[in-house]
Amino acid sequence: MATMTFGEFQRTVSVDNRNIDNVIREYINESANASVISTFDDSLILLDTVNEDIYIASYTFNPEKLSVIIEGYEKVELEEDSDLDMKIAIKSFLLDENADSDDVLREFYNVSNSSRREVNNIIMESKMEKASLTHADFDELSYINEEFADELQSEDFFEDYKERLLSHPLPNVLTFNWQSPVAFTVQESTEPVEILSSNCKNKALQYVNSKEFKEEAKNICKAIVEDVDDGNDLLFEMFENNTNLFSLSNLELKEAFYKAMILSPELQSVHKELFEAVKFILNSDENIALLKETINIDAPVEDEDEDEEKSEKKDKEKTETEDETEDDKEDEKATELTTSQKETLIKYLDKVAEKATDEKLADMAKELKDKLEDSGDSTKPDDVKEAVRFLSV
Repeated sequence: MATMTFGEFQRTVSVDNRNIDNVIREYINESANASVISTFDDSLILLDTVNEDIYIASYTFNPEKLSVIIEGYEKVELEEDSDLDMKIAIKSFLLDENADSDDVLREFYNVSNSSRREVNNIIMESKMEKASLTHADFDELSYINEEFADELQSEDFFEDYKERLLSHPLPNVLTFNWQSPVAFTVQESTEPVEILSSNCKNKALQYVNSKEFKEEAKNICKAIVEDVDDGNDLLFEMFENNTNLFSLSNLELKEAFYKAMILSPELQSVHKELFEAVKFILNSDENIALLKETINIDAPVEDEDEDEEKSEKKDKEKTETEDETEDDKEDEKATELTTSQKETLIKYLDKVAEKATDEKLADMAKELKDKLEDSGDSTKPDDVKEAVRFLSV
């Protein structure tokens, strides 16, 4: 357990780094029991809003996957600044010729309570920033899950998906137990998207990963904030000069624009709203619609040089596949659940729904169960991850 004086704590939270502060705050503040007091380059100060305990934790930000992993929680025990406070009180006494011993005690009391009041204000501000949502009773869920934890932990697929929750996180945070790592992403999904084998698509993907695109995307979003029409014109110009962008899915475009905005202090706090504006323009602007109709995404024109280049690329990809790296493994598709494994998850979700006295908890269990049952013979990785996370609380 870490120990800090009230004064040390107050000074520490006044020098934090706010580079991705807004993003982290937004997602953690939507959790059931945590809020952010302060963020730094690689660590956080968090508040357990239920018990009002304070924790220091480390975090890593992955700019490629736009994901954050929080782990290594250490509870902070605050103690009085007694030695320093007494020195300040005595110094004040010596400077005042008319002061007596009672004045020393009063000054000591005022000084020692000043830092405490400041810390209490910091805690209150952190709680006020938290999203005012009514959450399910995850303490009850944890109690219910304990009954069959050993059975679930023995299932290999369950452990595999718990690891996948960190390597391919979900776009929200449920709750903190102040022991296990918590991960989230600002993308709708971090599961690998199957890339179409077209020259057009490859060019588009290469372009959105370039510095040029990121600058253009940021300029478009800034323009939308100031004048929607100007932003509309810049967006049309981007797609007119790079018609290959039409071959990208909505998810791929969203990821590309998010990457451009997420580290921009002036755009990061409204990155979701800005992409919704971009999407609205793309779907409603007549000039963009006409431009899309004039091109043939499915059959791009390729010259002989491009054919040769494509052939060389295939040979290179084959060589790289034979010598798979750890990064490649991270992008492997999730393992498909067998019928038996899916039924195992459904069985335990049923148990939670039956035992839960909290209505929201029971509804969550039923909703997760319905997703798995409606998936037919296959399973969606994100649906499985949601169920595994829920049963791991």
